[in-house]
Parts: sequence; structure tokens; C-alpha cells
Amino acid sequence: MQQKSKSINLISALALAALLLSGLAGVHAAVLYDNGPLVNGVGTHPGGGDENYCHSGLGTRGFTAATVSSYSLSDNFTIATNTTWSVLSFKLYAYQPNATAASIVACYLRVWDGKPSDPGSAVVWGDNTTNIISTAALTNVYAVSSVGAADNSRIV
Repeated sequence: MQQKSKSINLISALALAALLLSGLAGVHAAVLYDNGPLVNGVGTHPGGGDENYCHSGLGTRGFTAATVSSYSLSDNFTIATNTTWSVLSFKLYAYQPNATAASIVACYLRVWDGKPSDPGSAVVWGDNTTNIISTAALTNVYAVSSVGAADNSRIV
């Protein structure tokens, strides 16, 4: 049975929330890159949940990412010269409108050595065919348009 591709929304500030890295031998994994917090409203959702809300003047709660429509998201980071990262995992946050269970079943990731649209840039890790999801779970975080909005349709 062929599985239908689902459109998902990634929290814009969290396309690559964290790369957990081993760094030096014998040292515990550390976060070397984090592009921002998931939660900007602790306990502000009705019922006590946390929120990821739009700041004043912003109107979107996320962006579409779907292989069926060739939508993808990116983030940029720089690895310093003469530095090596040993990536153990990626932590990504997403929501699917009106989901009541963890319903994101696939995620594909590529790491480039430059901006993907620049001539000469190449993929140095990953592809568009290997599903990197090992676990998916709902959080107690809701993507909402304003603080305290009684909107349960976008659980992260």
C-alpha cells in the first residue's frame, strides 16, 4: 500500500532546532547549533500548555514542507575552519494542522557546503530518499497566532 505524502508545517525558527554533537572523546554530547527557542510563551496556552506564538506584525505560524509539492525549508550555519563536528542527531519540530496524534512519518535532510542555489554548491551529507525520523511525539506546545489564543489545532 502506497503511503500518501502529507504536507507539514515546520516552525520557522526551528527548521534545524539543534544539532547534538559529540565534540571531544569522553565529553558528553553538546548542542553546537540552535537557531532559537521553540517556546516563547511558557504556560500561556489555555489549560497550561506552552506556546510558540507570532510576534507583533507577523502573521504566519510556520511554513509548508512537503515532498509531493517540492517545498523544503533551510537554515544556515557555519562550521569554523579546522573544526570537525560529529553529528549524533538532529531535533526538528513540526506540526500538522488538526493532528491529534504524532502524524509526521517522514523527514529528509541534506547538508550542503554552501547555499543550495549557488553554482558549485554540493550536498555533503544526506539525500531526499532516506527517512531520518527515528521518533515522533506530540509536545505540550501549540503554534498560535497570539499569546493565550484558544487554538488547539496546531500542536507541535
